[in-house]
Amino acid sequence: MTFPIVLRQFAVALAAAISLTTVWTAQAQQPAATATPAKSSAAAPVILIVDYQKVVRDAEGAKSVRQQIDTYRQNFQKEISAKETELAAKQQELSKQSTVMSAEALTTKRKEFEQQVGEVQRMAIIRGRMLDEAYGKAMNDFNSVLQSIVDRLATERSADLILPRAGLLFVAKNLDVTDEALKRLNQQLPKVTIQMPAPPPANAP
Repeated sequence: MTFPIVLRQFAVALAAAISLTTVWTAQAQQPAATATPAKSSAAAPVILIVDYQKVVRDAEGAKSVRQQIDTYRQNFQKEISAKETELAAKQQELSKQSTVMSAEALTTKRKEFEQQVGEVQRMAIIRGRMLDEAYGKAMNDFNSVLQSIVDRLATERSADLILPRAGLLFVAKNLDVTDEALKRLNQQLPKVTIQMPAPPPANAP
């Protein structure tokens, strides 16, 4: 196994792992249309509209999640890059020693090197999973608070139905409560603190 091939394989693994959670334009998990208890009267139903994509894009809590995840991602990439540099130095040294080593010793060294490459690739995958898990949990917490705010708005305005803005061609301004939901959300949840999970034991699968 030559080092350029190893690095290409490593780069692919790193990109696949670390980029799992680096789509910072990810949309919120839009709740299904929320229905409030039916009214006894025959009056026209009261419908409210929420632009969940705008809320996730502009809410301070969601911004804080993306900023923290991006910082973790950059730190992880630096960590992996340092390991990559170490592998490059070891590969270079192995190439120099190959002219004076026996075939058996060289084979052993190459196997050790390939094992180290595998360990670094595994580290990259684990770091990617950690980012994914932390991001998912933080956004679940964010969406839970958002949903509670939307539910309160529905109660306050005696709404029968709440619909997401996405897919609607026209919405009357008096039906759209996005700005009010965003205002309350920023007051109640200005920041969501990321809780990064601990990496698994070295011998874990």
